[in-house]
Amino acid sequence: MKRSASLRLVLMGSAALTLSACDEAVEVGVFETVEQCQIMGYSQSACETAIQAAARDHLQNAPRYASKADCEAEFGRCETPAQAASETPPGAGTGQPGQTPGQVAQNQGGGFGSFFMPMMAGYMIGNMMGNRGGMAQPLYRPVGETARAAGGTGLYAGNGTRVAGGTGLTRMPESTLSAARAPAASTSTLSRGGFGARAQSVSVAS
Repeated sequence: MKRSASLRLVLMGSAALTLSACDEAVEVGVFETVEQCQIMGYSQSACETAIQAAARDHLQNAPRYASKADCEAEFGRCETPAQAASETPPGAGTGQPGQTPGQVAQNQGGGFGSFFMPMMAGYMIGNMMGNRGGMAQPLYRPVGETARAAGGTGLYAGNGTRVAGGTGLTRMPESTLSAARAPAASTSTLSRGGFGARAQSVSVAS
């Protein structure tokens, strides 16, 4: 083998190893309630802050459907933004006296249109116990044909990225975490099969 060809193979192998090393696994927590979060070692304040932040994000960025029937075909249980805005996440305080996360979001300039959205099935905390800064976001659980089209049952980010099969602590590549945090490609309303088709194209199984 010529020396130049051999050198190219060595460089290609080194590049592959570098890319693999850069995509480090990070620990995230996937929970449905504050209590589950605390059991896994997070502080009560961190858990409450995370679920409230996820609830506000849910109101702003959840998958949205013009038809309740289309939404329920994808996720089983759906609600209007007004209904979601009046709820307090399981086990969480409101963060401000007399205000739900929805009211806080409205006070911060968030507006709610006329559409249907899936109920938040859980939330993800990433790196809140590490030194890389914390983040939290809502998660959804598609059902039936949608779940199969999206890559299996489990919990998904609003943009269709599969995050985990269930609750608890899990490790995922940083690339998967980045994909889950990316905003949805469009904020327009979806039709039946919309989330499943979108999830099939962007999902990264953990």
